[in-house]
Amino acid sequence: MRETTITTDKNNFVFPPRKPRSDRGDVVFTSCSRCFPIDTQAIRNKILDLAIRGKLTEQLPEDGSAEDLYRQIQAEKQALVKAGKIKKENSLSEITVDEEQFGIPENWYACHVSDINFFVPETTNPLNNPETVYELFSVPVFFTGQPEILKGERIASTKQLLQENDVLVCKINPRINRVWRVTKHTDFTLVGSSEWIPFRNSKLDAQYMCYYFQSPFFRLYMLSNLTGVGGSLTRAKPEKFKRYPVFLPPLAEQHRIVEKIDQAFSILDTIDALQAQYADNLTALKSKLLEAAVQGQLVPRGPEPWKTVKLGDIAESVNVGIVIRPTRYYVPPGEGTPAFRNCNIQQGFMDDSEWVWLNTDAARENPRAVVKTGDILVARSGTPGNCCIVPEACDGWGAVDIVIVRLRQDVADPRYVKAFICSPTAQKAFMSMSRGVALTHLGATAVASLPIFLPPLAEQQRIANKMDEVMKVFEN
Repeated sequence: MRETTITTDKNNFVFPPRKPRSDRGDVVFTSCSRCFPIDTQAIRNKILDLAIRGKLTEQLPEDGSAEDLYRQIQAEKQALVKAGKIKKENSLSEITVDEEQFGIPENWYACHVSDINFFVPETTNPLNNPETVYELFSVPVFFTGQPEILKGERIASTKQLLQENDVLVCKINPRINRVWRVTKHTDFTLVGSSEWIPFRNSKLDAQYMCYYFQSPFFRLYMLSNLTGVGGSLTRAKPEKFKRYPVFLPPLAEQHRIVEKIDQAFSILDTIDALQAQYADNLTALKSKLLEAAVQGQLVPRGPEPWKTVKLGDIAESVNVGIVIRPTRYYVPPGEGTPAFRNCNIQQGFMDDSEWVWLNTDAARENPRAVVKTGDILVARSGTPGNCCIVPEACDGWGAVDIVIVRLRQDVADPRYVKAFICSPTAQKAFMSMSRGVALTHLGATAVASLPIFLPPLAEQQRIANKMDEVMKVFEN
């Protein structure tokens, strides 16, 4: 695989080939790959990739040249600089595009983000106007697609003033692709979190820029220069963002590109809805299967009776991973040992994303927070009660703020115990045990006290084998 390179006279951005998600073997996967044959996100990425290279739409002579559009933008910027309304940016070198790898149409133009960004930072502190209502574009509500409508008294910090059709690029944890075009839902003042990098240009199609910033090509830049030590603590650098390249089509073609993408994404949205419906049905079916398994209805019962025991009674240990200031052990990705957190534990499987990495002091000072093959990991927060089994590929990894259950192998099969923890019976028990209001939390004591319906070990193994057999049918 070749390296991806775009050159300028003063800069040379180089990205190594990205490793596939399967680089740790077939034991690590995401929920999407387990269930659905259509990866709509991959299709979206491909559409965006084609769009920003001019391969999604036809180039028409009557569209003119994007260079003319760029010159108009520069003339307006110079007038605003002269009038003292914006600051003059340091001039950046012209972008030279590698035609073989990143060829764009002749009537397009390559420039830097700062060359075409008119956003001027202005802030306000809503607490100074407690009765004023604001339309707040905050990072936590991004995936709802709707801003918050709040009085100033409920907004705790200084915010950026925004305008309709500003494009917001999230700088916190840029591995999550969060780009938001500002649209007015009310007549209230538009404000946004300081975790957004805003882009503003009324001469461009704001939705085209929104799609451009979401494209895989641009996301590589967002991930190339980060501060922080990993996961949710990383941030993109606004000063670097200014220097990233933009492939600019003529305005008329921008509109056509947006129309094409909207049409394609609408179809993919329908597919997502159908797959979500399928997932709901599949989840309900799996839930019934799990309940049948732990009630002794999946395989013929043996002659020996089942027992009801506490999870702690069949475990060598029930511990919690690092809880107190785990960030002091964090190191950049690849420089230490990966560690499980609550976000890596889904219901019955492991999610291979958002890992943090720990230095050698973490294991030495917290030996109980080191996981072993066959351990059962239980989420304490987020979705308390989610659980997965540690695969062999993750032996010796760390654990942060999760419960680690190490079973007695002579009495319990981890696959059966995992199935029981995932069952409606156990989940209802966990729900009653969880403490906290805004954020529910499970403690190690609560997990250890979970009642388990325990058949003899040989019967546990038969149940687990049958579960594996049926689950393979679901996954295929």
